Parts: sequence; structure tokens; C-alpha cells
Amino acid sequence: MGVGESLERVRLIVHAENTRAPGFYRKAGFTESGVTVPLEGKPDEHEPEMVVER
Repeated sequence: MGVGESLERVRLIVHAENTRAPGFYRKAGFTESGVTVPLEGKPDEHEPEMVVER
């Protein structure tokens, strides 16, 4: 990115066992997008995506 450019969207994936992470990210402005991503090596398990959009 160059000077003066900004991001429109930031996304992250939250591991389901990290129970404190969603609250931390919500305080930083992230929300659940409704998208889930298969957990690597465990295709039956999914991790939620959180996003912040500007």
C-alpha cells in the first residue's frame, strides 16, 4: 500500500477453543461475518471469520 491509501476491510479467523478472542476483537470493532473456515486437518470443524470494515 502506498502513502494515503487505506484498507477497506480486515478479516481474521478465530480458533473456536480461544474463547476470549471474540470479545477482544469485538472491542476492537470486529464483528462476526457469518463465514466459517474449515479447520486445517479437521474438515468437520470450522472456525468463524470476524471482520472490520471502514
